[in-house]
Order: sequence, then C-alpha cells, then structure tokens
Amino acid sequence: AKGGRLMNQSPMRNILVVAKREFSAYFTTPVAYVFLVTFLLLAGFFTFMVGQDFFSRNEASLGSFFLWHPWLYLFLVPAIAMRLWSEEARTGTLELLLTLPITTGQAVIGKFLASWAFLILCLILTFPIWLTPVYLGDPDNGAILCAYFGSALMAGAYLGIGSMTSAITSNQVISFVMSVVLCLFTILAGFPPVTDFIQGLFPGNEAVVGLVANMSVMTHFEALQRGVFQLKDALFFVSLIVVTLVITTAIIRAGQENKPSQAIGMTGAQVAILFAALVLVNGFAYTTRAKVDFTENKIHTLSPGTKNILKRVAEERGEDPDAFKIEARLYFTRGEDRVSVFVRQYAERVTELLKEYQEASSGSLVFNEIN
Repeated sequence: AKGGRLMNQSPMRNILVVAKREFSAYFTTPVAYVFLVTFLLLAGFFTFMVGQDFFSRNEASLGSFFLWHPWLYLFLVPAIAMRLWSEEARTGTLELLLTLPITTGQAVIGKFLASWAFLILCLILTFPIWLTPVYLGDPDNGAILCAYFGSALMAGAYLGIGSMTSAITSNQVISFVMSVVLCLFTILAGFPPVTDFIQGLFPGNEAVVGLVANMSVMTHFEALQRGVFQLKDALFFVSLIVVTLVITTAIIRAGQENKPSQAIGMTGAQVAILFAALVLVNGFAYTTRAKVDFTENKIHTLSPGTKNILKRVAEERGEDPDAFKIEARLYFTRGEDRVSVFVRQYAERVTELLKEYQEASSGSLVFNEIN
C-alpha cells in the first residue's frame, strides 16, 4: 500500500523525497562538517591572505573573494560529487534505490538537488566575509549578490559534471580525477594554450575557436561578478547542468539494462543531440542582449543623460540619408589564437556597449568592428 501511495505521488514530490533523504544523510557523518570547515577556511584564506589583494586594492568589494571560487570548486565540488553514484554502486545500494517507485531521472535530480543545496549552504555561511567590506566601507551589495548567484550556478555546473563522472565508475578516486579534469577544461577553455590547440586542429576556423572559448566558466562568471545578469550567462550554466544530468540518467539506465554496447550507442546518440541543442540554445542566447544591471548606480546601463544626447543627435540628423553619422570603430583581432579569455571578455563588453549606443542613436551612430 505504501508503495502504491508513493507511485501515485507527483514527480516533484518524489524528487523532493529523494533530495530530503540525501541532504539529511550528509550530516550523519563527519564528512559534511569537514568539507564545510575546509571550504570556509580556504575561502577566507584566499580572500584575505593570498596576494593581500583584499586590502591593497583600496576599495570595498569582494573581487578577491570571488576570484578564487572557480579554483576552490575545482577540487572541493568533485570531492562531494564523487560519492553520489560511485558509493551507491560500490555498496550495492544503487539497486535498492532504483527499486523504489521513482524513475531514474527523479533519483538523479533528487540527489543532485541535495548536493547542490549543501554547496549553497556552504556559500551562504561565507556571509561574514561579505560583512567585512560592509563594515569597512560602502560596497555595491547588488553586484555582490549577483556574484553570489553566479557562484551558486557555477557550483551547480561543476556538480553536474561530477555527478556524470560518478555514474561512469564505481571507483571514487577515478570519478574525482575525471571530474577535476573536465572541470579544469571548463576553466581553461578560453586560455591561449587551449585555443592554440583548437586553432591547430581547425586552422583558420574562428567560429570553432570562439565556441570553445565561450565554453569557459570564467567568461560567464566574470560578467556576473560585475553585477550584470545576462541571459546568455545564466543559460550557459543551466544548460550545462541539464546536459550532464541527462547524460547521468542515460548512464545509470545503461547499467540497469546490462546492455553495455547498446547502451553506449544510445548514450552517444543522446550526447550528440544534447550537444547540438546546447550549441543552438546558447547561440540564440548570444543573439540577445537581455540583461539586468544589479549594480547600485547602474554603471553597466546607459544613463538617461547619454540617451538624451544620442536622441538629440538623431533628431538633428532627421530623415536625411546623407546627413552626418558618428562612426565608432573597434579594432580587435578575433582570429589571433594568443588572445586570452580576459581580453575576449573585454572586447565583448565594449562591443555590447557600442551596440547599445547604436540602438539608442536610431542609426546616427554607426558601429564597425575591424578585424
């Protein structure tokens, strides 16, 4: 009767039951507390001690705090994720879990949400670091809040990768190493050594190099650190989470069916479809400039004064096609394989700003990029 009642529950209810069970299990062993203390100590150490950047920059901000998050998560998140499925497979409890009246996908999502909630809890407990610049000065709390949100999304993306590698093998060490390698790639994707390698594989193909560079978490997290919430950045992290969880589900189902060759083929086809969907969705997001400026003074948004000036220029120009135009030129060598991810980020910011000027001027300002 109990099983029948569970079977009749909604999918969301089943997911929450699994998530609650897994989240509670974290605190039945010392592992969660060790991880929590380690994360908080390292976050504080890197913020205040390494490079002394927090005090030397002479501004009330948490730039030195969020600077280290991709690297902290690189090792700490795989350490949490490696037990998600490897431990279940090693102890034989995976079969027991999957005999419950829930689908494999619901189990995958539930376990992921539990681990993600634990990581977000760790992030929330760093609030004393936030209070430090509040006490010492007047930080831009909107930008800090946006950066926290971006950090949580990045942790979720790393966790999705870790969940996928944990489902591949029952060996936790192998899962940890695989997860670190894949997460490291998402960090270094836009750096010159990686773009050099891609350039060598696809000589003269700037689109492929740009695609790989845009897969770097640094590219998307940097914008959120500045207090700018853009659709393309949020969608990148969310789509990475969705893709890795779908692959995790496919791998676990493959193990259930005991048909490795057929399952691998199915998983490969699903991965190809998901990758194509990932490219299309993120490509669409890049065509839009939808964003929300969380900064206190809206420093990443055109001011009313600037818009009025551009409006007056458009009015003076009128409808005469031969009237004067203001031309803005951006010189940027996109095909140069030695361009770092940070320079690409800066070029993208300048490009977006000039396009906003162009739209606000009703065509009176013309933007041209010289490659």
